[in-house]
Amino acid sequence: MWTKVHPADGVAEPVGEIYVVGVDPGAQGLGLGGALTRIGLAHLAGRGLRRVMLYTDADNTVAVRTYTGAGFVRTGVDVQFG
Repeated sequence: MWTKVHPADGVAEPVGEIYVVGVDPGAQGLGLGGALTRIGLAHLAGRGLRRVMLYTDADNTVAVRTYTGAGFVRTGVDVQFG
C-alpha cells in the first residue's frame, strides 16, 4: 500500500490519499484489501489528516466494493477517452 499527502493550498486543508492498494489476485476475497484500506486510513488519521481521497477505475468492481464498504462515496469522475 502507498499513501501520500496533498498539502494545503492556502484555502483547503491538506488531504490524504490512499494512492495504491495491491493484493495478489490469488489472495483476493480474503479481506486483505479492506484491511490495507483500514491501515492506510489509520496511518493518515495518525498524521492529523481529517480528509482522505482515493482513486480507482470504475470497472474495478473489487476496489469499488472495498472502498464503498469503508464508507467512501463517489465525488468525481474523470474521463480520459470518450
